[in-house]
Order: sequence, then structure tokens, then C-alpha cells
Amino acid sequence: MTLAVAVAVIGAHPAVSLAAWARVLVSFVLTLLGPTFKLWDWALAISPFWHVPSVTDANADWWGLLWISLVTIALTLVGVVSFRRRDIGR
Repeated sequence: MTLAVAVAVIGAHPAVSLAAWARVLVSFVLTLLGPTFKLWDWALAISPFWHVPSVTDANADWWGLLWISLVTIALTLVGVVSFRRRDIGR
């Protein structure tokens, strides 16, 4: 999902490519430091890694991973379509 955000941002508006790095930083902070600081579940859910189920769990909930995958595909398509519409010399 982090890569899909970068593709969508750079494809749609490359002047704000810093937003792609901000997404990497937010994912890092929420995944590694969020549980340490005991952040709320809604704040931790911003990270895409929060939605990946434990594969060792017998009753794993795969719906979160499905939704994250769909959002990733949509953002990647937005980025690719936006990149193809940009006026870049050949």
C-alpha cells in the first residue's frame, strides 16, 4: 500500500512527492512505535500492516487484507493512469 500511495502521488501530482515519503514515515512510526506508546486502535489502523492477519491463527480474519489489497490496486491504477496522461517528452 505504501508503494501504491507513492505511485498515485507521483503520477497525479509529482510536485508533492514528499507525501510519498511521509507515508513511509507514518507506517514506520505506527507499526513500530505505536504499540509501544499504546496508541488507540483507530490510530494504529492507519498503517496498512495493522490489517495483515496472523497466519498462525486458526481463525484469522482475512477481510482486512482483502480491503487493503483492493485499495492498493485502486491507488496503483490511479497512479498509472495519471502518469500516462502527463505531458512528458519522448
